[in-house]
Amino acid sequence: MFQGRGSTPVGALRPKTEEYILEVRDFQRTVYGRPALRVSALTLRRGESLAIVGMPEAEAELLLHHLTGRFLPDAGEVRLFGTPTSEILTETEWFPYVRRIGLYDDRWPLLEDWPVEASLMATFAMDWSTSMDECRYAEIRTLARRMGLRPADLERPMSEAGPDIRLRVHLARALAFSPELLILFYPTERLDDAMAFELGRLVRRVCRDLTLLMFTRDEALAAWLCQRVVSIDPATGAVREARPQFPWWERLRQWFRFP
Repeated sequence: MFQGRGSTPVGALRPKTEEYILEVRDFQRTVYGRPALRVSALTLRRGESLAIVGMPEAEAELLLHHLTGRFLPDAGEVRLFGTPTSEILTETEWFPYVRRIGLYDDRWPLLEDWPVEASLMATFAMDWSTSMDECRYAEIRTLARRMGLRPADLERPMSEAGPDIRLRVHLARALAFSPELLILFYPTERLDDAMAFELGRLVRRVCRDLTLLMFTRDEALAAWLCQRVVSIDPATGAVREARPQFPWWERLRQWFRFP
């Protein structure tokens, strides 16, 4: 689960700073001796929102594992909250960093045979440092209300929940521990246009104070939610500012089917 570390930190002479949530410099990852992924330079400042568009999902997932410190690059440096990931040597040291990150990934399984509330409870149950007492149950109910989930929604079996409830559960799980960085990993890939708009509107409402990183193929959604939109060439590592093919308000017209 957690890639083993050496004892010699990379880039240790550079001063630590949390002005940047993420910093990537001259990153390279090889697979079976061949370059699989490169990123020349990528930064994400605190409070900023950034979308990476058009990246193949396999390469994007590989990059995600490196950005969150799970894997180490073969060359270059990745800094997470100001710390080189090469200096995070054990899972015990890594946990406080990853706890500051919320990941929206709708591929994560939900408890299909249990009520919707159980999937939220399971997220909090992963924090073994705190027991599931009445205060924790109150947190779950508060989070559910924040996501727009009604009491009747929480009692419904997850197997009967529609995409509108499922996307709210996935976002609630990502925000359960009040992260500083929210990562949306291809959030609308399995949603129709109406649900994609609903998710975008929900993110804008509840995540406005968070630093946001999104992987997506939807350039219009990226322009709507993020201040910066970039594309990355996995072969060369070139990072380019991307301009959506059409502005986000045109997508809104499509979602609402305006004439």
